[in-house]
Amino acid sequence: MPNTLKLAPHYWAWLLLSLLLGTSLLSGLQARPLYKVQEVRVAETAREMLLSGDYAIPRLNGELRLQKPPLPYWLSAASYQLFGVSAWAARLPSVLASLLTALLLFEWLRRNAALPSGTVNDAKTQARSHYAAAINSALVLATSFLALRYGRSAEADAGLMLWISAACLCGYQVVTQNQVKPWPALGLALFSGLAFLSKGPAGLAIPLLVTAGFAVLEHKPGA
Repeated sequence: MPNTLKLAPHYWAWLLLSLLLGTSLLSGLQARPLYKVQEVRVAETAREMLLSGDYAIPRLNGELRLQKPPLPYWLSAASYQLFGVSAWAARLPSVLASLLTALLLFEWLRRNAALPSGTVNDAKTQARSHYAAAINSALVLATSFLALRYGRSAEADAGLMLWISAACLCGYQVVTQNQVKPWPALGLALFSGLAFLSKGPAGLAIPLLVTAGFAVLEHKPGA
């Protein structure tokens, strides 16, 4: 067998999850018209950005739209640039965000999932337990009602979920790392910033409060 096919098991899991979840999220994406108010606002603002070439100041029907942060408009406009203006292209960033969130959860649980109480603590049992928890959790997340609702819509929520999840996992690394490394703190700052650009103050508050709360619990005397 060629060496190129001898991939580690988690790479095959990534590939299979990507194919399965990507197919379910993309299926029928163009069938529904853009009808929800916020979805239409994002899609039309992105279209006007593309037509005007002005990506700095969002506009809707020619009027300033400064009520929401610009990242969802930028992502949909970039999708339009690549694939043309359509409902499918407007929703594609949310699909990718949902898929990446599921893969992120899978990878984190594969590395960190706790074994069930009483499980024999050998390497093969750990690996099987971690894979089972990781795959099941990723499938449950990506096929839940809210994930399918917002992960197939041209709104900011799927992107917000991705950036907050990534920021919280970086925060976990900040709190639990044995040796101080800069990348978890940089990741926490970067992904919190992207979450802020997606939905405003909640994108900063949620990961920072979660990280601070976890740090307090992790270092609680007697815990």
